[in-house]
Amino acid sequence: MPRASDLGRSVRLATAAGAVHEEVVGMGRAAARGGAGATVDDDAVEAVNEVRLVGRVSGQPDERELPSGDRVVVFRLVVARDDGRPDTLDCAVFRGDLRRKARGWVPGDVVAIDGALRRRFFRAGGAPASRYEVEVAGATRVRRAPG
Repeated sequence: MPRASDLGRSVRLATAAGAVHEEVVGMGRAAARGGAGATVDDDAVEAVNEVRLVGRVSGQPDERELPSGDRVVVFRLVVARDDGRPDTLDCAVFRGDLRRKARGWVPGDVVAIDGALRRRFFRAGGAPASRYEVEVAGATRVRRAPG
């Protein structure tokens, strides 16, 4: 079985009959070509939802109480792409110890976070809406904001 690190990598495969063909690991041939009907072959690879980011906190983290009574600290993290352009990502912290840590961050702090990408559904203005955010499972301040 391919490793998660192999997902999307083109590999040469030999069949029992000795034929050799090239395929993108974890994807059917249509997906490898990006064609219609492209799907991930669930039997070929284990799904992984892991996020690791290092970036700058863009605003004061905000603690909120959800309708369920759970508490969450939300903040935005600015992460530079390889081409230098920034991505601004919403992050949510549910664990008590990490909420306390995140509440102490200030705009400009550089932090490293680990977590998973989540899609959250809610109602806005009476209409259903959704948002992607990183649910933080681990966090460390790498450098304090200047000043």
